[in-house]
Amino acid sequence: METVAEIVPGKRHQGFKQMLTQDHAGESIHYHGKLYDILDRAAMLFAQNGYHNTSMRDLAAELKTSLAGLYYYFETKEELLFLISQYSFDSVILSLNEKLNQAGDPVERLNVFVHNHLQYFVTHLSAMKVLSHESDSLSGEYFELINAKKKSYLQILENMLLDIARAQSNQPHMRLNQKIKISALSLFGMMNWTYTWFNPDKHKNQSLSIQKISDQMVNLFLHGFLKD
Repeated sequence: METVAEIVPGKRHQGFKQMLTQDHAGESIHYHGKLYDILDRAAMLFAQNGYHNTSMRDLAAELKTSLAGLYYYFETKEELLFLISQYSFDSVILSLNEKLNQAGDPVERLNVFVHNHLQYFVTHLSAMKVLSHESDSLSGEYFELINAKKKSYLQILENMLLDIARAQSNQPHMRLNQKIKISALSLFGMMNWTYTWFNPDKHKNQSLSIQKISDQMVNLFLHGFLKD
């Protein structure tokens, strides 16, 4: 994978405006591959200092490039925030779709969803923090596109829970309802807060693992604390 220093001057990335009008899951992952280093380090600075407290000059210093050189690839700081968000959602959804091809019943698919979400975001802590705390800083088309990806991702989970509810109640025609929607949001709350207390680097040699956390989280969600 190319680093910032290996990006050839004079080849300004032309895909940003195109990505505002197209929404193909996974497309940006490959297209922006050579810019991953920029997005990763920008996410780190946004997570550490906050989006509004991080300047383009700070980013240029972190990337060891000139301010003019950074503007050559990104027109605005908001564009960087958008691309970090887009890359993260596209990555986690692409990974999820690949794993779901191997999954069977609704509960197994839920387990895959939770583990995939935790696996990606616990190992991309900066991106998780940025998505959790800075996404409202986006505006206009950037906000609309990321919000659409959020809704699409949420709908995947809602449909999984609907399938589980249908199977458990033997009501194949049950429709999506408020209880399922609130349950989906609650599960996201459990998953998204994991980054505040679990660091995989600190637990490499301990019994706690992402898989164990995922299994317990699904069990707690489906059966409750007292029934464990």
